[in-house]
Amino acid sequence: MDWDIERKQFDGLSVLEEVLATSEYGSVEQAVASLCVFSHPATVKQLNNTNLFRIIRYDAENKRKSCCDELSVLYDDNYSPTCTFLWANGLKVKGQDVQFNHLYADSKNVALYTNLCNIVMTPTFIAKLTDKHSSIPELLKYRAFKLYGFDPENKWSNANSPQGYEGLKWADPLPPVENAEKILRAKVENSKEYRLKTSVEKYGWYFSGFQPIIEL
Repeated sequence: MDWDIERKQFDGLSVLEEVLATSEYGSVEQAVASLCVFSHPATVKQLNNTNLFRIIRYDAENKRKSCCDELSVLYDDNYSPTCTFLWANGLKVKGQDVQFNHLYADSKNVALYTNLCNIVMTPTFIAKLTDKHSSIPELLKYRAFKLYGFDPENKWSNANSPQGYEGLKWADPLPPVENAEKILRAKVENSKEYRLKTSVEKYGWYFSGFQPIIEL
């Protein structure tokens, strides 16, 4: 077997790029632009472009812990960002083969981990592109900047758009949610997931000014 062909068969990214290039999208970049789903700016504005919970992702050092009073944070897995996106957008269930991805991947930064600006919903088959591709991460970050003015690295205000961005046709954001606070309060109050309730009770959330609160 020709080595270039053999190597390509074991290169999943090359295969995906070729498949998407010959599809109706014409490129990986356009497929991502067409298939990634962002929250509506009007919904995000209700959270003031900030995090919803005082939650960060656990790691090997704190996997057995649940909270850190010193940092005023709760440790969790991807459940919290997933709930942030679904609940804030009034979505009842997660679709099949859907993934929720952070644009800025600092999972120990409480300002980013449950920040609606920083979460995009994608089909699972392109999810890896959001952080592993040579051009996709920057395109997505710039999209968030254009939608929300979200720029945690202070990069985009005085910078040109990433190469290829202006030629892409992006999918419309989800419909706006009229009263995100009402929806989110009901979701947290009725949730059977103790971690989110614990976080709100111990460390507060956006709607309490991040002050501990027992009654939602």
